[in-house]
Amino acid sequence: MDRKEKVLKKKQRKVIIMGASHARGCATAVSHLLNNDSEVLGFVNPGTGMKYIKDTSRVKLQQLTKKDVVVLLGSTTDIVGNSSAVGMKHLLEFVISANHTNVILMSAPHRYGLMSNSCVNSEVEKFNRKLCKKLERFGKVEMTDIVRSQNMGNI
Repeated sequence: MDRKEKVLKKKQRKVIIMGASHARGCATAVSHLLNNDSEVLGFVNPGTGMKYIKDTSRVKLQQLTKKDVVVLLGSTTDIVGNSSAVGMKHLLEFVISANHTNVILMSAPHRYGLMSNSCVNSEVEKFNRKLCKKLERFGKVEMTDIVRSQNMGNI
């Protein structure tokens, strides 16, 4: 295959990474790890809750197929704002609307800028446990923990 054919070759898979500020830079990092057959797109909406992310993702999700992947990093804003039940509702609605593609949910991250026994970190742990339990009924959804070094702080 010559160079011209490679340029014209359609990407085989789409990877869409969506979320609040924790998603910043993820698309670039993932793009470097995947081969050239994958188109990696990132949509970052700092300070927004799951309702906004869910509502703005509809058009993007409709374009995905079973060979594509959507990675979602969210919920922190809802948890910090004492709206974890609302965030959970919108997160599950997002998963239902994406039943035609592969979904990877990143757990809500521990807030290293706060004391480990803070009420926010307790809520994050509780939220992640509840979410994991609720996701058991969905087939093609994976939930992965975000692991951050304490040296990285809040990114």
